[in-house]
Amino acid sequence: MLKFPKLSRNTKLMAAASFLTDISTEMIVPLLPFFLTGILGAPALIVGLMEGIREFTAEVLGVFSSIYSDKIGRRRKIIIAGYSFSTISKAFLLAASAWWQVVGIAFLDRVGKGIRKVPRDALMVQSEPKGNLGKAFGFRKMLDNLGAIAGPAIVALLFAGTLVPGIESSYRTIFAIALVPGILAVALLFFIREKKSKSQSTKQIIAAVAHEAKHFRPFLLAAGLFALGAFSVPMFLLRANLYVPLALIPVAYLLYNASATLFAMPAGYFTDKFGAKSALVASMLLFLASLAGFAFLPSFLAIFLFMALLGAFMAFNDTAPRVFLAKLIPEKHYASGLGAYNGMLGILALPANLIAGFLWDKTIFALPAAFAFSIATTAASIAMFVLFVKEK
Repeated sequence: MLKFPKLSRNTKLMAAASFLTDISTEMIVPLLPFFLTGILGAPALIVGLMEGIREFTAEVLGVFSSIYSDKIGRRRKIIIAGYSFSTISKAFLLAASAWWQVVGIAFLDRVGKGIRKVPRDALMVQSEPKGNLGKAFGFRKMLDNLGAIAGPAIVALLFAGTLVPGIESSYRTIFAIALVPGILAVALLFFIREKKSKSQSTKQIIAAVAHEAKHFRPFLLAAGLFALGAFSVPMFLLRANLYVPLALIPVAYLLYNASATLFAMPAGYFTDKFGAKSALVASMLLFLASLAGFAFLPSFLAIFLFMALLGAFMAFNDTAPRVFLAKLIPEKHYASGLGAYNGMLGILALPANLIAGFLWDKTIFALPAAFAFSIATTAASIAMFVLFVKEK
């Protein structure tokens, strides 16, 4: 039985803010593919484009945010600014009338995530002992995912009550309600406290991270290959809708988030006990199993099982890389190192989702081509991790 870890005040506050923000975000995210395709008439390729832009923006902007936070030795104000920007951007969905506007709003929302994400993780690393990092990140992810459960659950209840799936006014009502928890999250963050770190020059930070990156180059190559085939969750939801009615898509998405929540703390404990490399390989095996299920065995009931597997993957994949890098990169450069890693993932997320969108209606050897491509890249990256990646 897992013992509840003792965590810092900062970690608990940031976890609570993540909980509220994810309620807001996850009320919106599972509906956007259907708002785009069903209401605004966009093709699946546009959904892939939007997801690619979202991931690209968040992670690449995080490179600059992370370097800046290391440079000034401050995280708190940057974190508050990022969460605030995301909440404000969601308000524009209330008036969006064309697919390109929704894509633009998704871009702005991810700007906020890019600003806050790495400084938040860096402040957690500063606030916790290294032997507790897996548990701390697992706890934050658990609350993050509890919010991600609550968001779709609220949507499902609204659909079961007064709102109707597929009706434009219903979508916009949900977008409006989603603003409330986002505002509450920003308010919580003003209670974070931090100690100012020593400021550094940008040149010193970049040189240090470049030097340290030499020691985990195989990790970056294997992770990059994996990212090239790992298209985003809304693409899974589009395939799920072939077997599950639209009204039940929020339930499938809720199950995905429930699984990510259930496995968040165990993933943290697993990472601390068996090592980040083992946790990374476990995460990719879970992703491979989910891909294979969606490709080979889709059915009404099976879709829910494979969404749960996808959630378990997310729990491990959110914690393991952060712990892996925390043990390789000095604390004063951690934000910049994590930002560089996330930036690589963001750059690759754009082609990954565009490739999935382009291959969406095609088949290879009677398999959905998008899933066949992802299965191949995932299997190859697992082999690279097992054979070439070493953990310090």
